[in-house]
Amino acid sequence: MRLEIDDPLSEKQWLAVENAAFRILEKTGILVPHADILSALAGLPGFHVDGETVGIEEPMVREQTSSIKGTQAYGARLMSGAYSHHFLDPDTRVTRSPTLQDLVTSVRQAEALGSAVCAPVVPLDIPGPRQELVMERVTHENSRLSFGAGQATSVVAAEAAMEMSAVVNRPYELELWIHSPLKLDPSGLNILWQLRHRRPRVRISNMPVRGMSSPISLSGVLAQTTAECLACAAVVAALDLAGGVTYRTDAFSSYAIDMRSTKVLVSGPDYLQLMVLSIFLARRYGIAAPMGKALMTASKCPDEQAAAEKATQALAAALAGAGTFTAAGTLSGVEVFSPVQMVIDHEIMSWVDACVRPLGFCDNDFALDEIDTVGPNGTFMDSPSTVRCFREVFWRPNIFSFSPFPAWLGE
Repeated sequence: MRLEIDDPLSEKQWLAVENAAFRILEKTGILVPHADILSALAGLPGFHVDGETVGIEEPMVREQTSSIKGTQAYGARLMSGAYSHHFLDPDTRVTRSPTLQDLVTSVRQAEALGSAVCAPVVPLDIPGPRQELVMERVTHENSRLSFGAGQATSVVAAEAAMEMSAVVNRPYELELWIHSPLKLDPSGLNILWQLRHRRPRVRISNMPVRGMSSPISLSGVLAQTTAECLACAAVVAALDLAGGVTYRTDAFSSYAIDMRSTKVLVSGPDYLQLMVLSIFLARRYGIAAPMGKALMTASKCPDEQAAAEKATQALAAALAGAGTFTAAGTLSGVEVFSPVQMVIDHEIMSWVDACVRPLGFCDNDFALDEIDTVGPNGTFMDSPSTVRCFREVFWRPNIFSFSPFPAWLGE
């Protein structure tokens, strides 16, 4: 038993979303920009190929996706931010281009704090294709919970990532993204096709933006994000191209937009609502512990806005049942990485985890004998249960302060 929030949509409403998704797949279809894959799909029942557009019948979607679940590879409560192209230097407080040394120290910081890590920054002093390989190697060499450089951009990079992950006994899954609206990533398809003989595991995700790359209506964006993930999973599973197919724990997500600047929003009340709905949607399709992309902010430095957005979003995601939290240390969406912010984000997540820990309510907790012993006008400060349990019952901060005002004046 723990604190939690209820599903904001009814079962009838969720079924309407699913039915709309099946209608999209049958009538609108999904774009599959890969000649060999299109040729293979043309011979399968339930798939209708028209140029590069593939329509999929509902029974085939259900058959191919019924056993697909969320990836089990993460095994971490908190993950660092990833792939930022700017670094907020903790010594100079200047935002600059990240270097290889910044990548190494950021990965080691995440390791020291006990979180999982993707490459927090892109080392812009490393040129060309080597950059991706260096990001993969540095994360594996400096973290026990490493997840490398993310989506491979070439066959060479994907094979290198597979080999490095095997050496350090870390799971590797080839990422396959859907470009909203309704288009499978051509580069990802090509990498998968070229490596199909190696039977890589594949994980699927998407990123529709409400009002830009998906309908602005709430029901419309939920239906489209469902259709995209199911379609991608059905295609890969039906052709038996992989050694396993899973959804990324942030699959079925959707995002908001600032119509004044056309900037994708990863914080604020509009994003928070979509994030919570995405968590409940993901759980319906086998993602037992969905990712909460909650530790993101529009702020450009560690300040009041960053604290407010990250804390409220993280708490809402935890109450909705998110299992993994990501983007620790990021600012301005994921554009900037800050070592200082990563320390603060760990404190925020410690606070959130304390809020959702088991409540521990049972008959033995009434402590009636102790109440009898202490009696009216007594104190429980030195009672046996207080002495025994106070370290576990109350949250103790590492950097936040609960000290009284007079004590604070003397600090």
